[in-house]
Amino acid sequence: MLMMYESTAGILLCRIDDGEKNEIKIVDKYLFKENKEAINILGEIKNHKIGDNLCGFLKKTWAKTSTW
Repeated sequence: MLMMYESTAGILLCRIDDGEKNEIKIVDKYLFKENKEAINILGEIKNHKIGDNLCGFLKKTWAKTSTW
């Protein structure tokens, strides 16, 4: 299943592995800088690469906007 997450820092397209681990991995990302909040969130995500498991991180700072 694919999910889209949004925040003031940008948009993340993620894939959920519905297996035992229930991992959320980045498929693609579009990040932008607009304000202090966005820059702070970008600071947290800058070390995450496409394919990283982001389950806990996404729940803290990003809003799920679409599922398909």
